[in-house]
Parts: sequence; structure tokens; C-alpha cells
Amino acid sequence: MLVAGTGLSAIGTHITFIALPFHLRHEGPYVISAVMMASLLPVALGGPTAGWLVDRFPNRRLTLLAQVVAAATAVAMVFALDTLPALLALLVVMGAAAAVTAPALAALMPRLTGEEHATRGYSALATARSAGALAGLGLGGMLASGPGVRVALLADAASFAVLAVLLAALRVERDPSQPAPERATGRAAGQQGRGRRHSESAMAGLRWLHADRMLFTAVVGIGFAVFLAVLVNVADVYFVTEVLDAGGVAYGVIAASWGAGMIAGAQLAARLHTDRRLVLGLFGCGIGLGAVLLVPAAFPSVAVTVVAWLFGGACNAAQNVAIQGLIRSRVPDELRGRAFAGMNSSLVTATVLGTFAGGPATDVLGPRAVFAIAGAGTALSAAVALAAILPRLGAVLAAPAPPARPARPTKPALPATAMDPPGAVVRTTARQNAAPATTRRPSAAPQPAAAPGAASGPGQRS
Repeated sequence: MLVAGTGLSAIGTHITFIALPFHLRHEGPYVISAVMMASLLPVALGGPTAGWLVDRFPNRRLTLLAQVVAAATAVAMVFALDTLPALLALLVVMGAAAAVTAPALAALMPRLTGEEHATRGYSALATARSAGALAGLGLGGMLASGPGVRVALLADAASFAVLAVLLAALRVERDPSQPAPERATGRAAGQQGRGRRHSESAMAGLRWLHADRMLFTAVVGIGFAVFLAVLVNVADVYFVTEVLDAGGVAYGVIAASWGAGMIAGAQLAARLHTDRRLVLGLFGCGIGLGAVLLVPAAFPSVAVTVVAWLFGGACNAAQNVAIQGLIRSRVPDELRGRAFAGMNSSLVTATVLGTFAGGPATDVLGPRAVFAIAGAGTALSAAVALAAILPRLGAVLAAPAPPARPARPTKPALPATAMDPPGAVVRTTARQNAAPATTRRPSAAPQPAAAPGAASGPGQRS
């Protein structure tokens, strides 16, 4: 039910993504750029705040509220199309709703599927988003050139409303004020409650991502790949028209092939059941994505580009699933909202930077050179990261929790126990919450054999 609603919402979002710029095309490229940035900046800059909300309020109800706000905003945009400042302000509000929705759904999914089946849940969400994006791009073009942008915006509002209704009917909740269920798997299983030693600030999720060597390497690596892929996003229309000497039909087919590949990749990524597979899938697909971007630059033809983009979309979707799966597995439940939001913020920031750099790079170097540089850079960065971490993969996956930045202690500090990271300081209150005083060890449920993870995320090309 939630997966179907997410797919329908993705259709509406991508209808607007196509129809609104088409409507404003005569206003000039700077207006189009401002429209795109208005919806991205809240995710890039508001990630920590969105994550704090997700880790503070019930996720289902928070997501429902975000859909209601987004639906009302889409309706308001129908009446603000001729007033650019009002339109941009409404797009910022819609971006803020999206900034909350993404980490809330990612944090809620393990409660729907169980920790041991989270990979399949994230894969299903990624598949629904990719299929919705593919359908929405086509419908957006039809509505923009037919009934018009107002009908497109109303369709977007309806998609948000349907998802809100489905969320209202859902009977599963992640309420951060209640204790997390003791059924986590993987590294997070021994960390339930340990995240409370971190500051309660909005930046706690980003600090955890930075302190965890594996997650830091993964987020930086995929962020660099997103930056380079967005360069290709800017250059591909010129690659098709100038290098391939093709027209709009070929451009649409090539774009659709990437989306079709993402659907297949999201399905295949459901097999990444362990942290080791997630890591190898993340960096392996990074190498594959780089190679795919190189192929059209070396062999420019429409057929070759379509086939390459099918594989590229599959690698892209698998990376999205793998990065969120690692976060789910390696971050304690009470910090997951902020960790997911921090990851989203980092990747959208890479998207914004790539959008700014794509125009000058294409203008100076040409589209074919941009494809080659993006492919080589993506493959090389993923290979270097994999080579650096592969010899120590077992040790890194089994490493202790990252050192926490404790809040100001209210009682004298006690020495760290064997369960604490080197140099950690544990407050008396935290120890009492974490475990019985006789054991000095946080309680955890018996762990299943497998440690799944995964998801879809904001590292998508568009």
C-alpha cells in the first residue's frame, strides 16, 4: 500500500518536474534554474532539521502532514504561475515537505517489514519511485503540451493526497518517543540506545556518518558520483543533438532507458542481504557506472547509448539501495532519521553543485569530453575507495560504534566499558538507560544470522 502510494506520488512529482519548466521556458534559463534550485535547496540546507523532526515525532503522522502540505502547495501554485516570487516561495515549501518525507519513509520502512527484510522494502520503494518517475516524465510532457501546466499541478496535488490517505490507513508507526523494538540486526543491534549518548541536536546524524569510517567513505564516494552524473545530465541533450546528430525522439528514448534500468537495478539490489554485499554492491556499481558513462564517449551512437544507459540506470538504483541499506544497518534507530536526512542533504548538495558546474563544463569542454571525464572520475573514485577499504573490510564492518559527542554531563563521568569506543565518556544516566547496573552492557535482542539493509535514495540522476 505504501509502495503503491510512493510510486503514484513519484508520478505526480515528475509531471511537475517536466510541465513547470516547459511552461516557463520563454522566461529564460535563469528562471528555469531558479525554479529547479528552489525545490532542491530545502533538501540540501534543511537536511539536519528534517532529520531532527523525524527522530522527534511519529514518522507516519509526520509524513502524512508533509503530503497534506505538499498537496495544498501544488494547488496554490496553480494560482501563482504568473507571479514568480510567489511561485518560488511555494516551491521552497514543497521542497521542505520532500526533505521530511524521504528520511521519514526510510526510517519507517524497517518497522513495516521487520529489520531482517528491510532490504526488500527499500528495494520495493526504489522500484516504485523509478517506475513512477518514468511514467511521470512521459505524462508530464503530454500534459504540458496538451491540457497545460495547471492540469499537471492538480494531478501532482492529487498524487500527494492519495499518499496521505494511504498513510492515514496505515497501522504501523515509528514513534521516537517510544523504545525501539529489540529486533535490529547487524551492527545496529548492539547499539540500540547508544545513539542517545550523542547530542540531541539536529547535527547528530551527520556526526555519526562522519565518525563511521564505512559510512563516511560511502557517502563521499556516492556524492562524488552524483556530482559527475549531474554534469552528464546537463550535457546529454547536447550530446544527443550535436554528437549523435539525433532529435527529440532519440533523446526521449535514451532518457527512458536510464529509468527502465533503474527499475531492474532496484529489483536486483534486493539480494544485497548483508553489510558485506551492500559494500561490494555500492562500490562495484560505482565502477560499473563510470564504465557505462565512458562507453558513449568512446562509441557514440544512439543504440550504444541506449544499452549503456540501461546498465547505468541499474547501477544507479543499486547504489541508492546499498547506501541506505548501510545506514539502516550501521546507525541505531534513534539516530536514523537524522542520518538518512544527512545523507540526502549531502547528495542533493552534490546535485546542486553539479548543476552549476555542468553548464560551464559543457560549454568549455564539449559534451563528449564531459561524458569521458565523468565516467573516468566515477570509476576511478569508486575503485580507489574499494581498494582502500577492501583489505580491512571485515575489521571495518565489525568496528565499534563511532565516538559520541556527549551532551553536557549532569553527573560525574564513569570510565568506559568494553562495549564503548576508545576514549568514550559515559554518563551515569546513559549507563542506567543502556543496561542493568550489574552488567554495564547495553541490552540487545538475539540477532538473526543475516544483517540486511538497503533502500532507494536521492542519488538518482534527476
